[in-house]
Parts: sequence; structure tokens; C-alpha cells
Amino acid sequence: MNNKLKRLINSFRYAFHGIGSCIRYERNFRIHMVIALYVIAAAVAMQVSRVEFCVLVLTIGNVLVMEMLNTAVEKTVDLSKTGINHTAKIAKDVAAGAVLVSAIISIVIGAALLLRWDRLLTLLGVLTAGPFFWIALVISAVLAVCFIFAFPDLEERTVKKERE
Repeated sequence: MNNKLKRLINSFRYAFHGIGSCIRYERNFRIHMVIALYVIAAAVAMQVSRVEFCVLVLTIGNVLVMEMLNTAVEKTVDLSKTGINHTAKIAKDVAAGAVLVSAIISIVIGAALLLRWDRLLTLLGVLTAGPFFWIALVISAVLAVCFIFAFPDLEERTVKKERE
């Protein structure tokens, strides 16, 4: 195989590995993913326009990317710091703040697009169409909680290894 093609394939593999690491080790990333799936499902049920759907997807993508960048900053700072360092704390706090600002903006955008009476009535119509949707909602909520808390955080794993 061509060396350039190998490097391209490897770059995609590393990127997917990074996404997988966030899913496995970052609880907040999993929380954002679960919320994103519920927002997308609500948007589909509310029959939002294509443009509005794209705005929601871009907003969701921004929050997930910010969470990944926050993780990258935190792990990099953790590698380079020795003891308590005020500058390292600022770097980590600013990265976490960026995620928070992004999440707040996404809530405002989502509310502006989805919280309209006609859309809420459409969603209510879907939910009251029969017991299937309520059962699916309960099952999905249970699965969501399991997904969020199923994996130990990387810090928990590190503490366990240090104790052994």
C-alpha cells in the first residue's frame, strides 16, 4: 500500500481512537452525547426544517468538539505539571469554561428552535399516540443512564491502579 495512503488511514484510525477514548473515559462527553440524541429525536418528532436541523447538529457538534478539546487540554496539562501549579489550573479551568459557554449557547439555540407551542403540541401528539413511545422513552432513559455511568472515569482507573 502506498505510504501516503497508509498515513491517511492511520490518521483516521487515530482520530476514531480519540473519539473512542472520550466515550470510554469522559463521563461528561457521554452526558453530552445522550442529550444530543434526545434533542435530535425531539427535533425529528417536532418536524423542524432542514436548516433548523442543521443548526441543531452544528450546535451539538460544537459542544462535543469543545468537550474533546477540554479533555485534550486537561490531559496535556496533567502530563506536564508537577505538583500544584497555578498556571496549569488556569489552563484547565479556562478549557472547562469554554465547554460551559458552548453548552449554554447550545441550550439557548435549542430553546429558540424547539420551544414553540406548535412544535411542543406536535411532540405531545407523538408521545400520546400510544404506549409504545412512553415505553421506548423509559427504556431509552434507563439505557442512557447505564451508558453514562457504565465506564469508569480515567481518574478512577488511575486511582485504583495506584492502590493496587
